[in-house]
Amino acid sequence: MIEKLKENEITFKKIIFQCMEKNETTRALLYVMDEGSGEFVLIAYYGYLKLNPNLKVYDFSHPIVELVRQKRTPFFINDISTEPIVEDYYRDHAIYNVQITPIYHKDKIYGFLEERNRAAKQQYDEKTLENSKKIVEEINETLLFFDKKEEKPVEKKKQTDRKEEYLKTIKEIIIRFSSFKKYIPVISDFFVSSAEVFASAVNYDIAFLSIGIGNNSINLVYSKAPISIRGKKALMSSLKDLFPYDYSKGESYSQFFYGKLRGDEIRDVPKTFYTVKIADKRTLRVHLCLLRNSSVYFDAEELVHISNYNKMLTSYFERLFRDYRCNETFIGLILNLLELSKKKSEVFERHSLNTAKYARLIAEKVSDDMDFIDSVTIAALLHDIGILLIDSNLYEKLYLTEEDVEKIRQHTLVCMKFLSKIRMPEEVKDMIKYHHERYDGFGYPEGLKGEEIPLGARVIAVAEAFETMTGEDSYKETLSLKEAIEELRKNAGDQFDPELVVALESVVKERMNKENGKDSGKK
Repeated sequence: MIEKLKENEITFKKIIFQCMEKNETTRALLYVMDEGSGEFVLIAYYGYLKLNPNLKVYDFSHPIVELVRQKRTPFFINDISTEPIVEDYYRDHAIYNVQITPIYHKDKIYGFLEERNRAAKQQYDEKTLENSKKIVEEINETLLFFDKKEEKPVEKKKQTDRKEEYLKTIKEIIIRFSSFKKYIPVISDFFVSSAEVFASAVNYDIAFLSIGIGNNSINLVYSKAPISIRGKKALMSSLKDLFPYDYSKGESYSQFFYGKLRGDEIRDVPKTFYTVKIADKRTLRVHLCLLRNSSVYFDAEELVHISNYNKMLTSYFERLFRDYRCNETFIGLILNLLELSKKKSEVFERHSLNTAKYARLIAEKVSDDMDFIDSVTIAALLHDIGILLIDSNLYEKLYLTEEDVEKIRQHTLVCMKFLSKIRMPEEVKDMIKYHHERYDGFGYPEGLKGEEIPLGARVIAVAEAFETMTGEDSYKETLSLKEAIEELRKNAGDQFDPELVVALESVVKERMNKENGKDSGKK
């Protein structure tokens, strides 16, 4: 059971974090008894950046275990000299007060929650004791749940169609385009500039911002003094346990300090911490940690400035999240539209997803603008929706008649009519409208030439041609990757933008090298 509990450490971290917020405790540890050895094993903790190995297991004769067995009921110690059993131990660990709440099952103690050093040397009292009792009830229920929980037999995975599995992979790649990456430089610039201004009002040495959007997360550090990349990574690693993935409902942000840590427990890190909850939603988690190298706590005036800064950050991230959620919803609707299209044509979805994949890879080669890359991805997903609206059977035909070709030439205009009812960026519409223009000016619908054609449309033209030549559903004979690249080279400067052909060639070479590396690894 102990191993199962350790695997679910984050669940218990969330629970004990609630207790720390309510009681303004700087450190908390949850111990559960190993029925095999009789030892009390540490399952979850908060407040230690670097955990002392001696804290991980308490044996039966440990002074804390002995005291818990004597007391048997929840208790607190505000003067450790009154408890000779644990006095020496707590003095050695710089603990000035403590509160312990035993966990019972069938009249037997099988765990306890230990809270250490209330912030600003406040004393524990009956109120903090009641708070901990309620939290321990929740811990107890969770422990019993994991104790009873049986491992479900592993079901054999059903054999999935190879193409479906491939499409699923592409979808997963494309759906990530709700481009979390494009927000990183924007957030970073905003954080650095605002932190610099904020530093004039509040005396801190380092500001640490942890952001989670959906399944993505980033951590940003602003330091008044120069700090190396290695130093930033070390700091982020040491602080990760201060930030749970979720918070309890209630106050808009937490207000407690992490007290001064002993020099022999951890070195070269700030001694005073102040954490602020900026946002607490299922798909948006933002919290700020201010760090000070001295042991002086933040004063009342500084707390007012921190509160105002918190409000500004909250407003900023809520706006940012609305934008992100709109993008996420938009791409979800497009992928659902492609999924529904399978009822009319099995080929359409595969062609659209493959084209979008290649278009995105090309766009990433020629631009660092994430908005442009995302726009190309959207346009590539929808580039042939007009054909589906005209005649879905066109995708199933092995040979095209002159009438079929004429229908295809109309599909961009049909698509424009369809998209006119949707609020979509004009640059995306233009990419779709002009993706059949030729670099030499002999394309359609308007005969644009060279750079008159939007860059995104030129990218999609190359990507679609490559997908059509190499795809399994092509109405022409399927070409190998090398043959398709050679064909694109022949038409570079006439039908296609030469620079984009080179970009695609680079993408294909990387793919082939990767596949060759895998093959050689198997040998």
